[in-house]
Amino acid sequence: MPLKQRLATYYRAAAARGRRLLAEATTPWLKEHLGAEIARHEQIAEEIERASEPGVGAASTQDEPPQFQAEPPADNPGVRRNPFLETGDARTG
Repeated sequence: MPLKQRLATYYRAAAARGRRLLAEATTPWLKEHLGAEIARHEQIAEEIERASEPGVGAASTQDEPPQFQAEPPADNPGVRRNPFLETGDARTG
C-alpha cells in the first residue's frame, strides 16, 4: 500500500475512533474538542487523497503560497533570523 494511502487510512481510522469516543462523551467541552479533532482528521485525509489522485502530480513551487516556498531567510523578510544559529560571536557585534 502506498504511503499516502496509508496516511489517509490512518487519519480516517483516527476520525472513526474519535466518533466512537464522541458517542460516549458526557461534557460539552469534550464533545466540542472531539468534534473539532474529528473534522481536522477528516480534512487531512481528504487533502491526502486529493493530492494522491492521478493527474494531480507534484505542483511547482510557483503554485505554492510564499510561506511554503523554500527560500533562505535573507530573501524572505517575513522570517526572523535565529541569533543562536548565527556564526561569529554575537557579543562583539
